[in-house]
Amino acid sequence: MACILIIASIPVARIQAPEIDAFLPAVCGVAVFAELLTAFLLWNQYRASGDAPIAVLALAYAGSALLGIEYVLTFPHAFAEHFLGAGPQTTAWLYLIGQVFFASYIILFALWEPLCRRVSTFASGNGVPMLAAITILIPLVALLVTVGYSDDLPAALGGTHTTPLWQGRIVPLLLAYQVAACVILVVVTRLRTVVHLWLAVVVVVSLSEALLSNVISGARFTLGWYLGRAEWLVVASLFLIVLLGSVYRILLTLSSTNAALYRQSVSDDLTGLLNRRGFNARLEEELRRAQRRNEAVALLVIDIDDFKRYNDSYGHPAGDTALGIVSRVIKTTLRRAADCGARIGGEEFAVLLPETGDSGAAAVAERIRRGVERVGILQGVGARHGVLTVSIGLASTEERPAQDGLDLMRRSDRALYQAKSEGRNCIRVQGAPRIHVGESSLTG
Repeated sequence: MACILIIASIPVARIQAPEIDAFLPAVCGVAVFAELLTAFLLWNQYRASGDAPIAVLALAYAGSALLGIEYVLTFPHAFAEHFLGAGPQTTAWLYLIGQVFFASYIILFALWEPLCRRVSTFASGNGVPMLAAITILIPLVALLVTVGYSDDLPAALGGTHTTPLWQGRIVPLLLAYQVAACVILVVVTRLRTVVHLWLAVVVVVSLSEALLSNVISGARFTLGWYLGRAEWLVVASLFLIVLLGSVYRILLTLSSTNAALYRQSVSDDLTGLLNRRGFNARLEEELRRAQRRNEAVALLVIDIDDFKRYNDSYGHPAGDTALGIVSRVIKTTLRRAADCGARIGGEEFAVLLPETGDSGAAAVAERIRRGVERVGILQGVGARHGVLTVSIGLASTEERPAQDGLDLMRRSDRALYQAKSEGRNCIRVQGAPRIHVGESSLTG
């Protein structure tokens, strides 16, 4: 892409354009922000992982941002006529130092990784604080030298055009150094990771920017020079975009993992229904919603009849299979998305029915009772019924509001106890004198 831009810009690169005073501060401001944000993300990644080469990369972007600030501050007419007394050559040399600085740190990053595998000092990150101090010192020294000795520096510009010294010697050396940085990065790292690959792309784009700004354009305020400054923005922000994409993917993974962990924490492994913890939370939530909307909520507590006898007769694996069958009957019976089933004990289940009164809940309970009975799972020897059955206790807030989930659960348990004591394989409604379900009636 960078090569295509260079080739496409050759015919128009030397066309002189008007001086736009606001262009450079705007571009540089965005570029510096992108570099500082990149440095911040990389530095925090280093602190989390202890991977010292990441710290080197963070310092590369931090130092480049500082040099970029100095460049735009000393550029004529960007903010002031002569910032701190900077001369006409200051910005050119600060630009050069910034390019060399970034390429040098890319080389250091590439070499630091193998050093970490061989030298414990590098692996532990003991050299990072010293390198951080050097990173801060370099822009400071660069500013003092280029400003204080501006008149003594070799001429890089003659008006808006670059000098033969700059074009013939300094820029070729800069380009060669950037090529060397790219080669070292590729050879040493072999582009094993996404970070290595995108850093190589950044170095190539930086090389094309230097070529476009200094060789092809040949002067400031040409179309090529403006394109070069725009490409500088790409250099500053490209790796940030990669990092933000990586952070976004990590956040998606964490969100998905947290959701999966939450589902596991509130789900019963054997049946796939909610467990007691998840059901209690759902019960309280539905009760609060029902109170706000003045709606009824019904609760069924379901217990498998003579389940201990079934386990004793056929073994626990068969008992687990029976639990799975009962849970499937419950799942297929619940037809609304808001209805929820749970396994709240060994052979005990619960069903929560929002916006449902006694009659509607009794109809659901009867479908569950008949569904389990129709499966025809043979009971153990001596059981009250020949096939596996369930008893169901029902309570709702239709006529009698519940103080909380525990209150409604206690009322349903009392109804279940009544169903157990009156022969099992039946439904009892706590607090209701008679509920009609089809041709049968359910007494409370």
